[in-house]
Amino acid sequence: MLSLPDSKIDLARAFAQIRMSPQDQQKTAIATPFGLYEYTRMPFGLRNAAQTFQRLMDSVFRGLPRVFVYIDGILVLSRITIRPDIRIFGKPQIQFLGFQLSDSSLTPLPDKVNDLTNLPPPRNVPDCRRFLGMLNYYHHFICNLASTLLPLHQLANQPKRQPFQWIPGHDAAFQEAKRRLAQAATLAFPYSQAPTQVIADASDSAVDAVIQQRHDNRWVPFAFHSKKLSPSQLKWSTGDKELFALFSAVKRFRHLLEGQRDLQFCTDHKPLTYAFTAKSERSARVQRQLAFLSEFSTNIRHIGGANNVVSDCPSRPPH
Repeated sequence: MLSLPDSKIDLARAFAQIRMSPQDQQKTAIATPFGLYEYTRMPFGLRNAAQTFQRLMDSVFRGLPRVFVYIDGILVLSRITIRPDIRIFGKPQIQFLGFQLSDSSLTPLPDKVNDLTNLPPPRNVPDCRRFLGMLNYYHHFICNLASTLLPLHQLANQPKRQPFQWIPGHDAAFQEAKRRLAQAATLAFPYSQAPTQVIADASDSAVDAVIQQRHDNRWVPFAFHSKKLSPSQLKWSTGDKELFALFSAVKRFRHLLEGQRDLQFCTDHKPLTYAFTAKSERSARVQRQLAFLSEFSTNIRHIGGANNVVSDCPSRPPH
């Protein structure tokens, strides 16, 4: 079982704790009404500031067990006592990097979700790209997202000289994406001993998948996958698209699936269940994808369309 980090530490004035090299201080000069000033401590905004600070933190905490560091945020899994004004200790849930963590699940922060769902419709292409970028941070919690966002991606990638036109189709996709985010699923943490399924499905424009495990006699998701098909992939046969749905999901989450002892692939495309035993001619692409999947499992199970939680996936899948 996983253990929830019982301590969360945020550093005060983190970047300012690093001295600037004297020869580099002039590169940070700013002009003010009172004269020219140069930073003697590392400020925000420098191209390599975050990387420099992360290297410092990695060197400070290297070798310490159960300590995880991301920039100026520190998670500790051991029970220690820290000043109460700068730590969160002994909480059943903690907030970290835009997520809410418990000992068994992960959810988007409600405040962040509210900020996104309260955004007005984009007024230009940069606004549209900004919304897509922010929503993408939580895309692993949302089923069938690529198909939903297709009109917005087309709008965001339109030629520069083409005027920005917000039509009802764009607004419908915008509102549906926000609705799905508001009802985002709670994701469980994976366990190597639990039965695991990758349920995939392909549509005309995208491939989707949910990766779930059986915990306490119920199936719970621990990742969603959604990917828009490229123009060349749109021309593939149904069978090739269905295989790619499995392949792309496993490739994306291979770090979570490696070592899973009871892994099963599920599809509503019955011919795909014979993929590993059929003797028909296959393209080199299909052979590569099957070879990759075989590293994880060769068990492909057919499920009816009514039982495919991906093909008609609600925002919060049934547990």
